[in-house]
Order: sequence, then structure tokens, then C-alpha cells
Amino acid sequence: MNRKQNSVDADGVFEPFPIADVPWQEFSHGERFGMRFQHLSDYGGGTQIGIANEVLAPGKQANPFHYLAAVPIPDHRQPEPERCCGFPGDRARQRQADGEGYRRSATMDYWEDIDAADRT
Repeated sequence: MNRKQNSVDADGVFEPFPIADVPWQEFSHGERFGMRFQHLSDYGGGTQIGIANEVLAPGKQANPFHYLAAVPIPDHRQPEPERCCGFPGDRARQRQADGEGYRRSATMDYWEDIDAADRT
């Protein structure tokens, strides 16, 4: 079956769509993390917000506990807010969503220091 990758019509306009039309993707990392998901915003042409339908298998997590925030930066040279990902209670793990730390010289992998085998 050849599924469409988005809801755009012949005129280049993104049309409303049934969720069943959106292709499923799978993700896993070690024994602890894994899920099936559909990127609804990508399929529908969304660019300002991400919306997904996620289905977790019993006992799995989608990702480490975190929050995502947009932080306004009063700098006329940077038109969009800086996006960051924070891990409550662990200031060392707070970093931008692109993986670069607040000190531009310090970078971290998203999964750094996460035990993907620990199911607690």
C-alpha cells in the first residue's frame, strides 16, 4: 500500500484528514523506552506546534521526565524564542532542544546519563 506522507492536495493546500490516514512510526531506546506514534502536525502541515498521538506498550516510557519551554530572549538579532528542555531537580541536565548546552562549549546527548535498562 502506498500511503500519503502528508495531507496536502494537488493545489499544495493542507486539507483536514482522518487520523487513520497518518502513518505510524515506532521508537525504542533500550528496555525502558519505546512507543508507537503518529506525527499529526507534520502530516497536516503544522509548523508552529507539534501534535502527536502516542501509544505506549505496558511498562514502557516515552522519554525521561522533562519539560519543554520557550524562553523569550531580549535580543533583536534573534527573532524567535530560544527553546530549551529541562529536567526538574537536575540543573546539570537542562539544555536547549538542539542538544547544545547554555554554555555553547558544553553539549550533551539527549540520552546521556539515562539508564535505558532501569525500569523503575
